Amino acid sequence: QQFMPKPNTVSQRLAMADPALTESHVEQIRERLRTLVGDERYEANFRVIWGESSRLLLESVCLRGDRRIGRVLEGLHDRGIDTNDIDADTLVEALAAAGLEHQRYLRRIPLTETVPWEVLNSVDRNAEEVLISQLEERFASNLVGASHESW
Repeated sequence: QQFMPKPNTVSQRLAMADPALTESHVEQIRERLRTLVGDERYEANFRVIWGESSRLLLESVCLRGDRRIGRVLEGLHDRGIDTNDIDADTLVEALAAAGLEHQRYLRRIPLTETVPWEVLNSVDRNAEEVLISQLEERFASNLVGASHESW
């Protein structure tokens, strides 16, 4: 399951994993399991079930979006698109038509930037700074050369 930082939590500014990345991981798990146990045994005894892509795609924009996301969702509905079964290309296209980019919602929100839900934000700013600082330290010590942009 990918990480979805929620508004009004100390992790609200952290980057979200791209739902497409989750799909890729699930497919890798399926392929590896099939390789390990063989086709016949895999078909008879195993299933790697994943059906949350639509929900994760919608959460990725709804959790961090403003009222423009409502208009995007309304447009999808008007086009007859079932949001319970939306794919990444359809969502990205609908966002682009509204002048929005999906990657903007997935990115880490800098401490210097106001969050879209600021009027309701009750998170202690110091707690956010401590969490981000500690994560930066952890990544610096555990993943030499890794970019903090991935979190």
